[in-house]
Amino acid sequence: MLLVDMMTILKVGIGMHNRLDRTKKEFREENCRISVNSMPREMLRMIFQKLEFKDLKNVMLVCRYWRSLGGDPILWRNFKMLCIRNPAYFVQILSIPRLSRIENITLDGLYKSWAKYSDSHFDFLRDTCVKVLEINGIADVSDVSPDILAKVINQCEKAGLGCTLSKVQYREIFAKMSEETNLKKVCLSEDVRDVPADVLGKALTNVEDLTLADLTTSQILSVFTMMSKTSKTSKTLHLNLDTANLTTLPTSLLCSAVSNLKSLTISEATLDQAKISGLMLNLSQGTNLSYLHLGESDLRSVPAGLLARALVRVETVEMMSTLVDTRQIIELCKEMVDNHSVIKNLHLRHDLTDVPADILARAINKLETADILTCDITEEQTLKIFTKMSQKTNMKSMNYNTLCELRLGVTMPGLKKVGCDTLAKAFNKLNDVLLFVGEEDDKISQDQLQAILDQSAVETNLKRVEIVTWSVNFAGQLSLSENVIIIK
Repeated sequence: MLLVDMMTILKVGIGMHNRLDRTKKEFREENCRISVNSMPREMLRMIFQKLEFKDLKNVMLVCRYWRSLGGDPILWRNFKMLCIRNPAYFVQILSIPRLSRIENITLDGLYKSWAKYSDSHFDFLRDTCVKVLEINGIADVSDVSPDILAKVINQCEKAGLGCTLSKVQYREIFAKMSEETNLKKVCLSEDVRDVPADVLGKALTNVEDLTLADLTTSQILSVFTMMSKTSKTSKTLHLNLDTANLTTLPTSLLCSAVSNLKSLTISEATLDQAKISGLMLNLSQGTNLSYLHLGESDLRSVPAGLLARALVRVETVEMMSTLVDTRQIIELCKEMVDNHSVIKNLHLRHDLTDVPADILARAINKLETADILTCDITEEQTLKIFTKMSQKTNMKSMNYNTLCELRLGVTMPGLKKVGCDTLAKAFNKLNDVLLFVGEEDDKISQDQLQAILDQSAVETNLKRVEIVTWSVNFAGQLSLSENVIIIK
């Protein structure tokens, strides 16, 4: 029998423990010495893709390895600030390896005499991956042949022609567009009035997103005739009438042309009352439109019931500058609460004080976005809206205007008088809110803010809360403090 005393066992155990400790320590030290460059290239590239371009440029200055990774053309293809101001360096700039797949290019010039572009420049562009080409006003393309210019423009997805083009160049661009084009968005100017009407009409039906201008009567007729005839094959989905004069356009042709659109912006277009009423009748019977911007249209002559039935057929309606009366708004609110209504986003800037509070509250809470913060409303309406919101609502935001991409703070008459519990439950049913805290009656109090934050810790749909506190210092000056809370 082998006898081992206790002291020997203890020494062996201590030795093994010390060696294990050293092994763990060495392992930790080894891990600490692992370089970021030992990460797979694909992982580093994914990290670099999250960086802004100014940071990506700094990454390339770290070392040769990072320069090779950060200079990957894929990482730079969406760089949108490439502006060429001197044609002499045109090829040199676009030959930089990391810019070989750039998709957005602006042609400009420091001085008119230095901004002259030629066929060789546009021939070079034909072999690039450019999708968005902006040619600013100072750029001189008068020496570029119409054929080459037309090919480059039509191989892009979007082209901004702020420069001066000849009649021949314009005609060739639209002739090529009528045959085949990659263009998805076209904003016309009055300079195209010399393009033959039939060529222009055929060309524009190949474009998804179209903004018209003050075209000739024959051009307007041709465009809408082509859109109407080829309604099943036309690529046009988004139409902005802009400054187009549609006075002589038959109402039936207008309705037929827009019947398969997804969005329609009337903007400042000249439409007589017959066309507006005809368009609303057409919408009330069914439409594919999901977005309707009524611009500065005067709708007061349209029967209230007809207007309401038309607008609730569209998901998003912009009518901040549209002329309507109280009777029409009341009918719209009544129609919005019915089950057949599909309207989700409504943008108003009107006097709503004569709309019954119950009707307004029910209608507003049927929406996902209710842009009413620039409207005139009463304290009773404010209380009814938030009471209904605290119980049940579809609303996700009431402070974002898609038209001007502006987040508005929630300021409504009598907001401070709404109960803390009611306000807390209401705001926590939204996804995003900008709160104004202050002494005024149209802002929330500190107690209401605390209730909102307490409720968010229990149950909330909020993902982002921005809080702006308004206060007056001892000198009588207004001071602001801002906090942003992101709730996962």
